[in-house]
Amino acid sequence: MAYRIEWQDERGACIERYAGIEFRLNLNKVAPAGSACLRFIDSYGNTIFNLRQIAALENELLDAYDRATESELAEQLAELLKFVRLHKGHMNRYLKFTGA
Repeated sequence: MAYRIEWQDERGACIERYAGIEFRLNLNKVAPAGSACLRFIDSYGNTIFNLRQIAALENELLDAYDRATESELAEQLAELLKFVRLHKGHMNRYLKFTGA
């Protein structure tokens, strides 16, 4: 499975698409215990995070990165964290994951 990940505006128009390492892992399987966001990313559908949820998602990705034991997984999570931080804190921005 691969995800298409993009930042969108309030109308759903793509602002920027993730062009880093292709994600082929099931993100909800690397979610920390008690995850509020990461465990709900749908591998086969759409998941959209708003401004407040993105802060929680970033923390969960950072936790997953810190716990990663495989270098490939750590590299993928680091690339995703960079992308998440690009537009973090901007009003009317949404992070959309589309599963395949």
